[in-house]
Amino acid sequence: MYKILATLMLLGTSIRVFGLTLIGGIDDGNPYAALVSSTGVTTALTGAALPTGSGMIDSVAIASSGAGIIGGQDNTNETYVALVSSAGVTTALSGAALPGTFGRIFAVAINDSGAGIIGGFSGTFVPYVALVSPTGVTTALSGAITPVGSGLISVAAINNLGAGIIGGTHLGGIVPYVALVSSTGVTTPLTGGVLPTGTGVILNVGINSSGAGIVGGRDTGSVAPYVALVSPAGVTTALTGGALPIGNGEVRAVAINDSGESIIGGAENGNTTPYAALVSPTGVTTALTGAALPTGTGRIRSVAINSSGEAIMGGQDNGNAAPYVALVSPTGVTTALTGAALPTGDGFINSVTINDTGIAIIGGLDNMSTTPYVALVSPTGVTTALSGSALPIGGGSISSVGIIFPEVSESILTAIVPSSFGGGNSFANSIFALTSQVLPNHYGYQHKASYNQASNSPNFDQEIGLLADASDVIRHKIPCNKDANYSLWVAGFGDYVRQQKTGGFPKITNWIGGAMLGFDYRGFENGVIGFGAAYAYNYANLSGNQGNTKTHQEFLTIYGSWNRKYLFINAALWGGLYQSRNTRRAMGMTSRANIDGWLLTPHLEISTPFYGKEPWFVVEPFAMFDWANNWQDSFKETGPSGFNLVVGNQYTSLLRSEVGLRFYQSLGYQWGSVILQEKASWVNKKPFNANSTHVAFTGSVSSFGIEIFSNQTQNLGAVQFSTQFIPCKKKYPYGAINYQGEFGSAFQSHFFSIEIGKNF
Repeated sequence: MYKILATLMLLGTSIRVFGLTLIGGIDDGNPYAALVSSTGVTTALTGAALPTGSGMIDSVAIASSGAGIIGGQDNTNETYVALVSSAGVTTALSGAALPGTFGRIFAVAINDSGAGIIGGFSGTFVPYVALVSPTGVTTALSGAITPVGSGLISVAAINNLGAGIIGGTHLGGIVPYVALVSSTGVTTPLTGGVLPTGTGVILNVGINSSGAGIVGGRDTGSVAPYVALVSPAGVTTALTGGALPIGNGEVRAVAINDSGESIIGGAENGNTTPYAALVSPTGVTTALTGAALPTGTGRIRSVAINSSGEAIMGGQDNGNAAPYVALVSPTGVTTALTGAALPTGDGFINSVTINDTGIAIIGGLDNMSTTPYVALVSPTGVTTALSGSALPIGGGSISSVGIIFPEVSESILTAIVPSSFGGGNSFANSIFALTSQVLPNHYGYQHKASYNQASNSPNFDQEIGLLADASDVIRHKIPCNKDANYSLWVAGFGDYVRQQKTGGFPKITNWIGGAMLGFDYRGFENGVIGFGAAYAYNYANLSGNQGNTKTHQEFLTIYGSWNRKYLFINAALWGGLYQSRNTRRAMGMTSRANIDGWLLTPHLEISTPFYGKEPWFVVEPFAMFDWANNWQDSFKETGPSGFNLVVGNQYTSLLRSEVGLRFYQSLGYQWGSVILQEKASWVNKKPFNANSTHVAFTGSVSSFGIEIFSNQTQNLGAVQFSTQFIPCKKKYPYGAINYQGEFGSAFQSHFFSIEIGKNF
């Protein structure tokens, strides 16, 4: 009998947002198990507790703590069970409740704390079950409902409170056995009016976080389907409704979510027709509909359901010869799978699981029932094959799949379920290049040109040109561009930015280039007003070939300045649109999105110049503020994989504050002036409204949180060097070149610009 039950082993586990997969089965006659990264790459297990001979991994389970359990048989009929770390290292169990040498582990379950239950048989077909601590120490169960006589524990489930359900057979291996298990290992029998009454077997159990469960199997001479809801106190409730199984058969697969919604599957109609139904928290069954229902003889072998009610079921169809699998919506509508990784021959789907983002994993047998089969499934049903060095290579099958959910690390930043999206706060690097560099640098040239209107005035307070006030009063005896009330200028700029890994974002390299065209009117006393237009191209590249964002940005601005001897103020208001083309890569799959939005960025700077003993030298303390407000439109990714994101409207802002000292030296010549500038400052970038955003995969009702913008505050040091060339005769253009560097522990930026202008 245990050989028959071995083929019935199923394990439905929940999947969280970030995760690795653990799969197990048989490969070329030997036990097979592997970790599968979130990028779909398989990795072989290591350590001292690997199986050593022929056999099979019947069940796997793995939890948020990073601890996993695998169980089965190895070395020709020897009991096998081991812990598996998040790195894939196996460790043998210990303690007083280890199984005997001869036997088999059919059932393993583990919760988020790493506590587990294992079950099977030991010795001469004696049921075996034990609790397992997070460190691998086994503890025997106790209580009034321990199994009696020969039989086995074939299924187990445990929740995060440590409460569990176990099931199988006892009393000669022909009577169904099921019991609640407390966190301390005390068994409690089920009660109520729907307990199994004859010979049969419990084939699957499920339990949610509140302790509500569901059990399924066979009863009444092993021919009648058996299924019941189970309350946290162990009271059974019969199912009702129009979708109960008909005739002889079995309920082989059950799963329940934290809302109490369930899906069940098996066979009916003389145990020949695949059967599945949704079950409400009160036990009302609903038949499935849609184009992907099974059409021939067969059975449902495994089911899983996530917190949103999205489900998946798998088994066999078409005369028991064809693998069968379908997604199931919360309302019961079935959807067939598509893609390049569908099974190609006779076989079956033996195990399925689905996570809260709608991503599923399926495993079984393919290719005329000789080849192990496993694939990822997107929320829209697109299959993707796994890769890596630990794929099965011979005849066999995947009997169980599970999920591990460790903390985010570099190895899973390219996961199907991403931790971040796009270039993060690099959207602001281009606008800050304009607001804090290109235009403020131009103000310095305005000052020089403005002086020439007032250089003959004995009233120093009437002089607008800050640098001219400190230099050309002495260096020049004649005014420069005295009648120039207008200026037309253009500046080209480039910026290279490198941001190391922060939060969920990988390392980002950012290249920016653009230009600004401006027009100044200086006919006001002590003031200048201007208008400008700018364009920037922003390319943000994510490390590890994870993707890139290419952005075109167009801006308009109105700006002005006001100057007195010991006070200078300039302000600007920037507004504009952007169009981004984002490419995201994971597991060799590519998703693209067109993203539109607009920015509004006010700028304010205040400075107070102090003049040296020689007026050509100026020290200027200053404070500058730029506040980039970003309204990003909603978008949907496109791509063939099905793992495409749907993201709603976003608003975020980034406040850039800079305080420091500028130093000016003005060198006067007969033809004009050369002005040198150096700067040392502290820069703070503070994000707002940059918390984790809930997004979903296309076709999924489930959502999950990722970072669209970084919420990390940056503190940077900045230095600047610039040179300005200003001729006295307005028929000649003026020019300037600039460099600014910003540096932090995980950030660096190198900005360059060239400006050419004409006064008239």
